[in-house]
Amino acid sequence: MIPLKPAGDDSSRADDLRAVWDALIASVRAEGVLVPGSAGVPVAHPALRFLPQIDAQLLKHEFVNGGADGDDDIDALFKATLQRAKGLIA
Repeated sequence: MIPLKPAGDDSSRADDLRAVWDALIASVRAEGVLVPGSAGVPVAHPALRFLPQIDAQLLKHEFVNGGADGDDDIDALFKATLQRAKGLIA
């Protein structure tokens, strides 16, 4: 968990959101989109439920501050997932 600082200026808030986003993306990338659930059945990675809200907040902050940095983490995550799936099938 990465605690967020109290809301100050928008740039520090955006940096905090980006750090949380990066940590969640790294976790999903390392562990996979599907992880073993409590019954041993694959389930969606728990971090995935937080990504839409953080993405919306990042978009709002980055749009106000001059635009995003061009990284598309979700597309990279999907590509990595497809590559992993192809490796499992082959």
